[in-house]
Amino acid sequence: MSFTILAVFLLPLVVGVIGTVLPAFNYLPGIGLDSFGLAPFKQVLQHPSSLPAIKLTLFSALSASLCSLLFACFVVLACYQQPKWTFIDRCLGPLLALPHAGFAVGFGFLIAPAGWLARLINAWVMPINSDSFYPLTQDPHALGLILTMIIKETPFFVLMIANVAKQLPVQATLNSCGSLGYHHATTWVKVLLPQIMPRLALPFFAVLAWSFSAVDVATIIGPTRPSTFSVLILSWFNHHDLNYHAMGAAGSMILMTLLVSVIALIWLFSKLMYRLFFVFCCNGKRRSYTDRFIPLAWPSFVGLIAIFIASAVILCIWSVAQRWGFSSPWPSSFTAQYWWRSWEATSEIVIQTLILGLMASFIAVILNIFMLELEAQRKLKGTKLGWLKRYHLLLYLPLLIPDIAFLFGVQVAATSMHIQGTWLSVLWGHLVFVLPYSFLTLAPYYRGFDMRLWQQSTVLGASHAKTLLQIKLPMLLTPLLATFAIGFAVSITLYLPTLFLGAGRINTLTTEMVALMAGADRRAISAAAILQLTLPLICFTLALLYPMWHFRHRSLMRPQ
Repeated sequence: MSFTILAVFLLPLVVGVIGTVLPAFNYLPGIGLDSFGLAPFKQVLQHPSSLPAIKLTLFSALSASLCSLLFACFVVLACYQQPKWTFIDRCLGPLLALPHAGFAVGFGFLIAPAGWLARLINAWVMPINSDSFYPLTQDPHALGLILTMIIKETPFFVLMIANVAKQLPVQATLNSCGSLGYHHATTWVKVLLPQIMPRLALPFFAVLAWSFSAVDVATIIGPTRPSTFSVLILSWFNHHDLNYHAMGAAGSMILMTLLVSVIALIWLFSKLMYRLFFVFCCNGKRRSYTDRFIPLAWPSFVGLIAIFIASAVILCIWSVAQRWGFSSPWPSSFTAQYWWRSWEATSEIVIQTLILGLMASFIAVILNIFMLELEAQRKLKGTKLGWLKRYHLLLYLPLLIPDIAFLFGVQVAATSMHIQGTWLSVLWGHLVFVLPYSFLTLAPYYRGFDMRLWQQSTVLGASHAKTLLQIKLPMLLTPLLATFAIGFAVSITLYLPTLFLGAGRINTLTTEMVALMAGADRRAISAAAILQLTLPLICFTLALLYPMWHFRHRSLMRPQ
């Protein structure tokens, strides 16, 4: 069953990679390219924007990924299993639910030279003009893009680190090292983090791959001259001259090669640094420089939450603003007409977004239950799981490959099969990404289920189906709903799969909002962004509240 599911979802991905590799080597008979060669690669490398775009992509992706990981380690190091951790843990769900594109729009409206922050400073601190601020939106060094990705990815890393920490005897380790005179932070740096970091390789590389290929966020808040390499590649794919499609395919291969090279270099660097870090861990020092910065962790995370809230608030303000001069911190007049216009224009798109998100997340949860249950039954029978877990690792391939590197090939295949622009093709495109994220969320809880309860049920005469449906799944209701909500949020954020496979006939709020960014109407953009932010938040809220109501008479089964 697991092999069948993987084949259904990964074989088209292989076809997509092949369909991108062939045009990259000048073979695409549909547009008259019927002889293999390196001409597309030469054209890409000779393009004046390619080298600056590649440098910008490397700088922004590496900076954002590393900084967000370090920031998350800093927060967990200082706050895990502390009284403040309950608040942080409860905030992670809503923060992860916010789509990248919607947050980027709000954050851009906040930090722009004429943004809300500049208006507040001008009105309440000192008179200034908009030229006094460095333009963090579309700045040539991608600082605004880096800051956006750091803020958005930090909660994800906090969640991943916390999930790994739950599998370790954290408190016992802190007590043992504390009795030997080691400071709290030093214990984390020298003992706990070395055990956690190897298990974060997959999430880190997934974030790195997304940072390399992010198009929607880079289009909204990233630089334009030059743009990031993924945005440049997309412009070649969208060019009216079909010969540019081969350049786009070659650029996709270069982007994938860069990503694989960076991942390999990071892996080699980590191996080389292991011995140096081992010497540091064994130097006998009970305190380190990190101890001094612990008091900053809590205010820093609160500041991150404040940025999320401020970004959402400015979207709400702009969506009802009629007139708003720079000298005023608030609009001078308000109107709801833009909401009505936006709803008339996007009501059908909202319905399509909901249907796609609900279908993709529901199917992903069902398929993950099948795969994990097969693994659990084999483990119960004492069967070795090595090959099965290796198959499951293949699920993460779409997260480790830049999506622009295979979606063009999938688009070509879908066009030749006359299924481009259909619900089936777009749903598959969403499931390719929703399935691994859902598996990543559900697997630790499903594998952690106490199978003695299963054995007791079968001893009492219950069938496997009855035990699964009446005991195991109800006890896993909270993580199942959380997995559904995360899958829904992932589906809402997907841009390139909808763009390539929807063919303009099936759109979502993300594609609509990125299209609106080409205009200058902040009110329409804000209304679309609020709709995009609201849908995942509603889903996460229901996923949290329903188990609390359902288990209202079973306090130990309520979500903590």
